[in-house]
Amino acid sequence: MKALISDIHANFEALSCVCNDIESQGVDDIMCLGDIVGYGPDPEACVDMVMSKASVSLMGNHDFALVYGPTGFNPIAAEAIRFTQDKMAPSLAERTSEDILPKINYFPCACRDTTPPCLVLERTVPARWDFIETLARTHAQDRAVFVHGSVLDPISEYVFPDTYAGTWETGRLQSMFEKTDWLIFCGHTHLPCIITSNLRCIFPGSVNYRFRLDPAEKYIINIGSVGQPRDRDNRSCYLLYDQTGQTVEWRRVPYDIDTVVKKIETTCGVDNWCGERLRMGR
Repeated sequence: MKALISDIHANFEALSCVCNDIESQGVDDIMCLGDIVGYGPDPEACVDMVMSKASVSLMGNHDFALVYGPTGFNPIAAEAIRFTQDKMAPSLAERTSEDILPKINYFPCACRDTTPPCLVLERTVPARWDFIETLARTHAQDRAVFVHGSVLDPISEYVFPDTYAGTWETGRLQSMFEKTDWLIFCGHTHLPCIITSNLRCIFPGSVNYRFRLDPAEKYIINIGSVGQPRDRDNRSCYLLYDQTGQTVEWRRVPYDIDTVVKKIETTCGVDNWCGERLRMGR
């Protein structure tokens, strides 16, 4: 069984609670579908945890913007990227350093009162940067394709559910389904749902958060957001994919939102709206 995470957005409290929940689910593998950074206050800790936990990590649009600049971003998102660049971009001296070995560090975890708290491998600045810079755009495995955005534009295209998109480009959706034998897993919209090849839209709440897949049908499956949910549920969201049982299950995990909001309010360069929206799940 795989755990699929996406859209962490530098929210370490959310990510650490999700990783704790994953540990309790009998998961064989963790995959990250992008946007590790952006919006939130703890990009380094989140990158470190993804590097240590995920077997496959893909590039999201905020990860891309970190390396190449926030072209086309709204002012708040661009401001957050510039804040992240200031924290994470290596100097020339760091880029040429031979010191790339990780060191052990402990980060506080707000969701579990254990000692020690969540263990994270703290990488060097160049190691983190190289990891982000070399993230893959897509990953294919068995009858599934994994992307951040869409199979037609893996980094930037939003595949919205019907109630959010206004009108669907049905031809565009059909072109996406032609690119897979069965499943497309994505993130980017922060809105968990399934779009079927006969253009039905299924929301997690309507199927009690668990759905059995039909091998004869094709699906685009949005796994939701770990660090910035936007479906009016402020709990973290991730997906369990059981290849043997042919099911998907969305998991909702509460975390200490107040701590993240306080971090954002006291972090120069990140707009307070990035924190307030976490309370509302939007």
